[in-house]
Amino acid sequence: MGADFLCNYVVFGENEDLVEAKNRLLSAVGKITMDDKQDILCYYEDVYGETIKEFHIEKIKTEFCAVIENVFERITKRFRDISFITRKGEIIYVTGGMSWGDDPTESFSAFSKFLSLPQKILKVGGAE
Repeated sequence: MGADFLCNYVVFGENEDLVEAKNRLLSAVGKITMDDKQDILCYYEDVYGETIKEFHIEKIKTEFCAVIENVFERITKRFRDISFITRKGEIIYVTGGMSWGDDPTESFSAFSKFLSLPQKILKVGGAE
């Protein structure tokens, strides 16, 4: 098996208050309903490679909130496997590295889950 370089990133506005962005994302999770079933299915297929069998909306919301909290903790506490680039009014938080079939960093895994959240949640928080 060969090695690959994997990189993942999350973008926020340079003047974005990260606490406010996190709170907007968490609030958007609270508005998830069974009408968002397709987006929830996509998340589980992207993250776990399987279809969710039972819909327990409160458990899903709990997982989504944990994913958001994890990413913001990593960014605000400046975990050493994350760096950032400032470009054209945006801060691009970057993580990654060499991979031999696994995720190169723990933050890479966290970013992947975060970016797999339903777009209606990410847009509310200003994340890309």
